[in-house]
Amino acid sequence: MDMFFSGTIGVVVLLSGGIDSAACAAYYREMGYTVKGLWVDYGCPATSEEEKAAEKIAETLGLSLTKIRITGLQWRRGPVSSAELAGRNLTLASLALNTFPFAAGLVSMGFHKDSHYIDCCSEFRSLLDQL
Repeated sequence: MDMFFSGTIGVVVLLSGGIDSAACAAYYREMGYTVKGLWVDYGCPATSEEEKAAEKIAETLGLSLTKIRITGLQWRRGPVSSAELAGRNLTLASLALNTFPFAAGLVSMGFHKDSHYIDCCSEFRSLLDQL
């Protein structure tokens, strides 16, 4: 049985293909955790590029990568971007929690420190950490 599912503490890192998630995955790998990548196609405009980048990060770090494709989400204009999915990070965190039913571990995602997106702010991160 895979160590990740046998009770060993593991980390599911949401790999978007960007530097934040790549650094997050590398950090946990260096700390000795069992790390699995999760990439989600939720219909964003950069899906193809993000998928290729997430695959390359997983390959470079020696991680397995699970991919999920979801459809039917309604994109709406947000305060920062015309291509903003309301509640995106909450959706991604929920998918990670429900995709990997491990006994003990973490779900992790990288955030920009100075992001203006509401679901990247410190208050959101703090509430998400409580889950």
